[in-house]
Amino acid sequence: MNESIKELYKSAETELDQAWEEMCRPSTDVVTYSACVGSRRALYHFLRVLVMLSGDESADDVSLTMDELIALGRQREPKLNAIDFTEVHCKCDYSADDDPEEEVFCDSVEKVQFCVDLARQVQSIIKDKGFEA
Repeated sequence: MNESIKELYKSAETELDQAWEEMCRPSTDVVTYSACVGSRRALYHFLRVLVMLSGDESADDVSLTMDELIALGRQREPKLNAIDFTEVHCKCDYSADDDPEEEVFCDSVEKVQFCVDLARQVQSIIKDKGFEA
């Protein structure tokens, strides 16, 4: 197993754990920015791992957008077709050059919880494939 895939998976797990811990606070105390960024990074990395496990090296391209990774993942893993990604309104990695009108993070606990749940679903698919980091 490629070590970079294992490292990427572990990084995604750490990000997801941190987002989950943030979401376990009372809703009035949740720092949605932290939970949002952590969950979207986890989702992005889990999608990359899933595509890489299929042997597709295009996931090594870190400039891929979230939408591009979702599309690649769906081509490689049929189980992703059953997951509703329509509420994902972000890119994982954004720069100052991106459109300032674009939604960079969600400030709603419900939206962030949706992304945490999505990341967990993709993680579950990876585990179902027998992957161990």
